[in-house]
Amino acid sequence: MPLLIVAIAFLAFWFHARYRTSRIGRATAAVRDESIGASALGIGGYITKVAAFAVGSGLGGLAGALFAYLSVYISPDAFLPSLSILFLVMAVLGGLGSQLGPLVGVVILVIVPLMLAPYPHVNIIVYGVLLVLLMRLRPRGLFSRTAASADPVKKSLLVDEAAVGAAAGDGSPAAREVVLSVDDVKRSFGGVKAVDGVSLELREGEILGLIGPNGSGKTTMLNIIGGYYRPSSGTVSLGGLDISRSRPQESARRGIARTFQTPKTFAGMSIDEHIEIAVQRQLDASPERVAACRTAALALLEAGGLKPDDFKTGRRESRFLGHGQLRFLEAAMAVARCPKVLLLDEPAAGLSASEIDALESIVKDVARAGVAVIIVEHHLEMVSRLVDRIVVLDLGRVLWEGHPDDLHDAEAVRVAYMGTV
Repeated sequence: MPLLIVAIAFLAFWFHARYRTSRIGRATAAVRDESIGASALGIGGYITKVAAFAVGSGLGGLAGALFAYLSVYISPDAFLPSLSILFLVMAVLGGLGSQLGPLVGVVILVIVPLMLAPYPHVNIIVYGVLLVLLMRLRPRGLFSRTAASADPVKKSLLVDEAAVGAAAGDGSPAAREVVLSVDDVKRSFGGVKAVDGVSLELREGEILGLIGPNGSGKTTMLNIIGGYYRPSSGTVSLGGLDISRSRPQESARRGIARTFQTPKTFAGMSIDEHIEIAVQRQLDASPERVAACRTAALALLEAGGLKPDDFKTGRRESRFLGHGQLRFLEAAMAVARCPKVLLLDEPAAGLSASEIDALESIVKDVARAGVAVIIVEHHLEMVSRLVDRIVVLDLGRVLWEGHPDDLHDAEAVRVAYMGTV
């Protein structure tokens, strides 16, 4: 019987390792680390959590059945609250979230005390010193790595080079189809009208700059388009389909991708895993657009210094990346999904001049492939160079709309946004 239990334990360990690297396993890790970022990839938090709970409960039930069979007799005294605490300490000590951590925790907290049982005085000293040293030297546990194996970034984003040249869209933005329509959208928070009757259209391959002073409703507008807020009134349509009442993951599956003011990446996942989870949820698009988007995603990683060809870089967990690198990683994930509409919320914040130049160039390439882009940004020089059209918001309303070359001539914009007359 003990051998059977050991064999089943190893099978359970193998199953968990396969589960962790599966599509749903990566979705579980993403929801664990950053539920908002996961929803932007089209991952539903509720279903994912239920699936993870079911898998964990199944493994726990299997362990309980084997324990009952081994013990023959079951008493309530065998399941004291201290047992649950012991299980938690095992995981934390070995490395919470790692695959080997719980096994190491079992060895330290169960097998070592059993081996030292004949020497009760030595047992207490050795056991205490061991725990103190572990907590001092390895506060995240013996095995702190939580990322799982994944295809290298370069392999995940492998493209047909022949298709890249054919990816550019035809005609000016005005000649292309309307992909996103916002009609008289309003959103209030209590007595505050964050968005007050905003209407706009976005065409395939067009880059729209959404600017305005702080509190003007820019990010609120992006949240409404992305499904994070529902409008109090008005409609948002994507390709003719009303998405006003869609949840964030539903909007993401229909073609919306976005970045956030604070990057919503997954601390316990490697760079390779970030890209793979994005590619696994790629939206339907032509081969030419897919090629262009994947090439752009690689370029974003290069611009952020993440070196797609470097095996060691690809295995780094995002918790060790700098602010600028996280911005480029998040943008690469959004672009790799090949969306219909890309929402960028202050993507240049905290970037150097050279990084901003690289970002501009890549966003233009993505737009040429047919992806519609809305960018919220306070960097007016960048916006003026990058966008085809600008919409200025003030107190939740559209104050001005037009070509970026005409922005500085608009008196209302100078007064409300630039503070000059």
